Amino acid sequence: MLFRCFTTAVSLTVALALVPAASVPLWAQAATPAPATEKAYLHLNQEAYAAGETLWFTAYVLPAASPSQVVYVDVVAPDGQLLAHRTLAVRAGSAPGDVTLPASLAPGRYLIRAYTTQMRNVPASLFTRTFLVQAAPQKTAADETALAVQFFPEGGSWVSGLSSVVAFTATDAAGRGQAVSGTVQDDQGKEVARLVAGPTGLGRFELVPLPGRRYEAHLRRSGELAARVYALPVAQATGVSMQVQEAGPDYLVTVRRRSPQPPAAPESLILAAQVQGRVVVSQQARLQEVTTFRLPRKQLPAGVVRLVVLDAQQTLYCERLVANGEAAPGLTVRIQPDKSQYAPAERATLQLQVLNAAGQPVAGRFSVAINKARPAVAAATPDIYSYLTLTSAVGGPVVPSDAYQAPEALSGRLPDDWLLTQRWRGGSEPGAAAYAPEQGLTLGGKVTNDRQEPVANVPVVLTRPVTQKTEQTLTDAQGHFAFASFSAQDTLPVRLEALPIKGVKRPRILLDAEVASVAPLTEAEAQMPLGAASEAVGTSAAGSGTAAGRRGIELRNVVVEANGRPALKPDNRRIYSRADAVIQVQNIVGISAYRDVIQVLQGRVPGVTVVSNQGFLQVVMRGNSSSSMERFRLAPAATARGARVPLPPSAETPTGSQTGKSPLLLLDGVSTDINMINSVPVNDIETIEVLKPAAAAIFGDRAGAGAIAFLTRRGNPNYDPTRPAPVLPPLYAPPRYSRPQAFRPAPALSPDVLYWNPTVQTDETGRARVLVDVAPAAGVYTITVQGISGAGEVGSGRAELRVVTPR
Repeated sequence: MLFRCFTTAVSLTVALALVPAASVPLWAQAATPAPATEKAYLHLNQEAYAAGETLWFTAYVLPAASPSQVVYVDVVAPDGQLLAHRTLAVRAGSAPGDVTLPASLAPGRYLIRAYTTQMRNVPASLFTRTFLVQAAPQKTAADETALAVQFFPEGGSWVSGLSSVVAFTATDAAGRGQAVSGTVQDDQGKEVARLVAGPTGLGRFELVPLPGRRYEAHLRRSGELAARVYALPVAQATGVSMQVQEAGPDYLVTVRRRSPQPPAAPESLILAAQVQGRVVVSQQARLQEVTTFRLPRKQLPAGVVRLVVLDAQQTLYCERLVANGEAAPGLTVRIQPDKSQYAPAERATLQLQVLNAAGQPVAGRFSVAINKARPAVAAATPDIYSYLTLTSAVGGPVVPSDAYQAPEALSGRLPDDWLLTQRWRGGSEPGAAAYAPEQGLTLGGKVTNDRQEPVANVPVVLTRPVTQKTEQTLTDAQGHFAFASFSAQDTLPVRLEALPIKGVKRPRILLDAEVASVAPLTEAEAQMPLGAASEAVGTSAAGSGTAAGRRGIELRNVVVEANGRPALKPDNRRIYSRADAVIQVQNIVGISAYRDVIQVLQGRVPGVTVVSNQGFLQVVMRGNSSSSMERFRLAPAATARGARVPLPPSAETPTGSQTGKSPLLLLDGVSTDINMINSVPVNDIETIEVLKPAAAAIFGDRAGAGAIAFLTRRGNPNYDPTRPAPVLPPLYAPPRYSRPQAFRPAPALSPDVLYWNPTVQTDETGRARVLVDVAPAAGVYTITVQGISGAGEVGSGRAELRVVTPR
């Protein structure tokens, strides 16, 4: 038995309307960003699974014109462990997918959720639901003798001497609603209220608890002789209660207070109406023993509205969810089998017809599931229509309820009874819009310092090692960054580096592979961790002054003077004092991603060209009306990584006056060849100095085509061996779409699953035909269809398919 009392203090950063600014507390005057407008929904092929089965689903993203074209789906264990993560491309508002559950999965209730990147701005907006995993392939019925009863006082508090409405739920072991009836009796055996719940297991009663008295509910199901007894919690001696009633065009909100002796002085009281974390209407009054607010319903948007009662010190007294207005009509989905019953293994033809509220046919995309009917496996969960019109506004995981399948689920008193049993799961209010809609695959994350605090304006460099292309971006105010230049065909890994800035020497990268928090599976679990995010430490030694927002390879580190060559610091590895160009290798953005040293020269020095083509490397240097070229071919596999060897002289293609000559290559002042140069790790090279033929004359005839000197860190006379060497940033797999499997029946493992089709398209006449191979075993099968029209209207339908063994 659970008694919910929501009287904790909260801080709400919203703007109140209809209240003078001078009388509104500061927390209510803060501006609130617009909430996320996108919503996601998952249609699962069944409600309960066996370990080892495949969970088939279709993810829907709304509204129809949603800018997000990528949706994510996670499967989470009861302890918060991430079991599966899917990245899916959205087409026509939907995306099919599947998850094969591990064969070793323990029985229990698991969580599945769907979301777009933009929905992460408001974590409570993520679609979240649960499903059952049972050990045996043949799913068993729940214990029919169990009966769980929970009580929910209106407003969240039950106070002695104050009239209160108390809602209750009655469910079996699987969470399915149970019709019950009975009475509430005090500790003297006197009947004080009567209780009745229909097939959905939802009901309510009204009671004024007396001080010092205890109360019990005596309930029985239809056909039971003995009543079951459930104790109600003891009422509070003092406090505030709340009652909401419809009074014509208004909501009549009555707030009562029971004060200690002597009575408390009147205080300021605020009634606020919230929708998705934003206050749309508010009123203010002085709290007496009884205070009444009249809230015009026409000032509230249609749908679920949260009413809260607070004082001027931001203390939340009471809260209540109401369903304002009639729900927008959904699509009518009709399912017509071509026969009333079928023989085992016979082929069935199903005709689907979809109409809008005006009775006109609509084209749309739907998912169709056919499973063996097992009504006692689990309680019903919201379909796409009831979720979008009712439960999505509550936020977080919603307890399964048979109310979703009741005809009056979205009209009359039933939704109000259901809302009385729900608390506001909005969690944090909407924050800054850190996540933008995704038009395609992106690789992003957050940059933090050593204290795990987000850091703004940090340059983040993405390098593609094979093509040597680099991209650069800056983190935003929340430390977020994203690269959106990926296609579904990208398969090669990339490197990510966060460059140091003033005050942050070692920025850390946390990828957005997972969302940081998960909604709870049970009331006792306030938040489930999803595990540590992928982490990389940026260790680039790039200097300050990186050009913000620039893309491509940085060229600022090449020192070239038009009217003379730069003077060099004295170094015993040189016999020259000036060079035509100097490249400080350690300052190049993404230097760690280069395969070999020679490629560092490419495009960086005027007059020097490095061309790689079909296994050959060409280095061309021009100067003083002459040019020279050296061609290298790839070295055998036994040589050092990336090494190349010169071609035979006959294979060279000389040009200009320096026929047959090639640039002189020097490693720490010693003449060498390309194999030795490319055997040195790129991170060990400190400087590359280029001398064109005129400047290289100091080396004699062997440098007639110029010279290229490579100076290493270790060869520097001032080399400090205690200084750590640069660390190569890790490689990351590019983001990819998950590839859904084609559905194939597996009777041995999934005997209940007959058919699944995630993408049934209706034409302009609103019709579609589905062909199904009937199961070999007799029984009754449930057909469930859910989906979305091209205009963004949603709807669902159910029907039966009967298989009978011929006599």
